[in-house]
Amino acid sequence: MGIIERIKNWFSRAFSRDPVEANRRAEIHKLQYFLAELKPPYFRPKQNVVLPGFAHAIHHFYSLLKPLAELARSTIASSDIRISQRYFDFLIERRLPAAEQERRRFFSYDGMSERIQAALRPDDEFESIVREFQAFLGSLDSLGSRAVNADLFEVERFIDLCRYDYERIVGLFDPSASLDDPRYKPDFAPISGEQVLPELADFYYLIDGFIFSPHLKENIFQLLEKRQPDNFDESKKSKIDKLFNQLDKSSTERLSRDILLSLIRVIKGDPDYVPPTPRERKDYLEAFRKRLITHFDKDRERILREQHENAIAADIRSLFGEEAIAAIDGYDEENDSYLRRESPNGFVWIKPLRILKTFIASQFEPQLKESIKRVLVEGYFDNKAFQNNLANILYQCERSGGRIVEFETSLRSNGRISLTAMKRYIEEMKRGKDIASFLGRLVDAINDKAREIVEDEAGLYAMLGDALGDLLSDFRRSSPDIVTNIRTLGGGLNREIVSQMLTGRERILILVKIMRNFTFVKSATGAPIPQSPPPPSDIGIPLAAGEGEAPEDEFAEGRL
Repeated sequence: MGIIERIKNWFSRAFSRDPVEANRRAEIHKLQYFLAELKPPYFRPKQNVVLPGFAHAIHHFYSLLKPLAELARSTIASSDIRISQRYFDFLIERRLPAAEQERRRFFSYDGMSERIQAALRPDDEFESIVREFQAFLGSLDSLGSRAVNADLFEVERFIDLCRYDYERIVGLFDPSASLDDPRYKPDFAPISGEQVLPELADFYYLIDGFIFSPHLKENIFQLLEKRQPDNFDESKKSKIDKLFNQLDKSSTERLSRDILLSLIRVIKGDPDYVPPTPRERKDYLEAFRKRLITHFDKDRERILREQHENAIAADIRSLFGEEAIAAIDGYDEENDSYLRRESPNGFVWIKPLRILKTFIASQFEPQLKESIKRVLVEGYFDNKAFQNNLANILYQCERSGGRIVEFETSLRSNGRISLTAMKRYIEEMKRGKDIASFLGRLVDAINDKAREIVEDEAGLYAMLGDALGDLLSDFRRSSPDIVTNIRTLGGGLNREIVSQMLTGRERILILVKIMRNFTFVKSATGAPIPQSPPPPSDIGIPLAAGEGEAPEDEFAEGRL
């Protein structure tokens, strides 16, 4: 600032009626002079315009950053949040010893399945995997959260710097700007300070306190080596090293915090203004640890569920023979595979729901339902409470199939809990939105609906089986006390009706046995579930011992 300008400012402050305002103007004049002295200058005070010199500095910074930003956008700054998360996690994993890094693959679904399938004692192997996983978490904790979090906070700020839309601020000075076009030649013009202020404040937020540190450079080396393992050499490292030095020089000289802050202050006319720069501090190590545990638990549950499904194969064949198990529209293996590819979530009630749907369609609806209805219609019930209970159970069982259809319909709809919503969330995640928690809650809601159907309907059929057991026991008595005419009900079709109830009860027992591999099945009497398939339906009902045995002439050799 020249001597004449200093004298004018002194007199202005000394004889001003408002010393505070005079001091403000004097401080603004200092900042304006500071910016005008830059070569090239950044600001013209008389018109309150930002000059092309500032735009050239931004453009030069972007040109230096561009190769690193391209690497970042294919790794940690990818618009697909799954990719960015994977590379971000890699920057944590690579701090572990090589042996721990190698061991981590055994805690994935594929790694655990491989070990379990090769083990002579799968249960012991599973326990060993759990112990090893706990030891792995201990190794992770030993890295120290303070150092890891400080390092990754710097990486996340670098991501923000790479994702910033530089064309937006440069385009204010040259509306034809196209930074990704190699033929683009800048033609910048001055622009009013008020117009550039919002973008200037955004850029200040990114630059304030940021440094191109050796730690950040080492992380970039690691990412490039991971991304291009066959092409990573000393020449690549030398190029990155040079870029870091130039970027550091640009961000500490031509685009330093002091210059950007001075520019913001003169535009606002406030020499004391400091833009807010709130930054959230995250515990990256703890978040990574929680993700590992979530993935491990879900994969372990999946393997255990598949083991249960494999263990019941013989029971399923006994229940349905060679009949194909019906699919659940939408809640199926195809959508489950898609979901697991895109997230740690999955559909966990597919198999029991398919079994239940098949049982209703092939066993209950065409055979058992009509026999029970006939008993309710034609039977003389001395026990009215039993009659009402049986009628209610049958009514609820008749609605089972409709309940599954409603579930399938809701999944195909455009509602809040549907496949459409699920796929929309996944597409949003691919575009970079951090909505994994929303997707998780949606999948949980779908699984909860499936679980409720399985638990409720399995419990209903268990109660129906108990009621059938009571009817069949009543049939054995010479003087039935529940349905007094059960031995003659249906006339010539009596044996057929009773045989259908016997077969139905046998099938229900197998169904409940299968379902207990997936969920707790509550029945009215707590009748034990057989450990082996019950006898074929042509075998007669065993006679009750003692009082009330049926006459021998009616049950020759124990057969109907």
